[in-house]
Amino acid sequence: MTIQLSENYPKLIRDLFLYDVGEEHYPNKKLTYEQIFNQVSYMLLDLGASYDYKAMHEEATELPYKQSLTDADRCYIYGPVGPDDPRCELLNSNYTKFEYKIKMDTCPVIKDFIEQMCKIGQVTYISFKRMLPKHFINPHVDSKCNPFKVYIPLTWPKGNYFKMYKKGCIPFEPHKPFLVNTGNNVHSVINDSNEERYIFSFYADWGSDKWQRIIEESYSKLIY
Repeated sequence: MTIQLSENYPKLIRDLFLYDVGEEHYPNKKLTYEQIFNQVSYMLLDLGASYDYKAMHEEATELPYKQSLTDADRCYIYGPVGPDDPRCELLNSNYTKFEYKIKMDTCPVIKDFIEQMCKIGQVTYISFKRMLPKHFINPHVDSKCNPFKVYIPLTWPKGNYFKMYKKGCIPFEPHKPFLVNTGNNVHSVINDSNEERYIFSFYADWGSDKWQRIIEESYSKLIY
């Protein structure tokens, strides 16, 4: 799918959306989680339970975001103990303690979600993003420390796109989690709507048996 964007966006982004016609293809066979990590760039993820994403959206609108002039506003709310976001998403023995980075009194539903995810296996670097209308993120690649992260859109107004080079646009919908390989794929994001867009993401301990099972079962549902 090609998308013709307005002059509001840098030429590099306009050309990526207009001329790159690649699409993601899923092998039509059962894969182990290691094979999924090697062969899949993004996929729908079934977390195995329902969560109150509408309430999370209401709480997300009130978070203390760090504002950006053209990018996404961000609020880093949970990760390894320490004052700063270390910007490396590897879960290993260096990080054994985790903490909330903001006061969670006004967002109990978000806090409960984090606690539920940690019961599956440790999660970290949980960040909420608010993207204003006509804002954009230039093509880039994220850290390779842990290339896969989970994205959950709380809203996804028409005109929002998460474009991955040679893999097409991720078919995001509100409240639908996706596993996304942002560490090995160039990607760009735009909000070409007239509404604010809210999404959050996190990294997980993919060595956890429960997370591996979720990934494998989600892939099986995708192809069968």
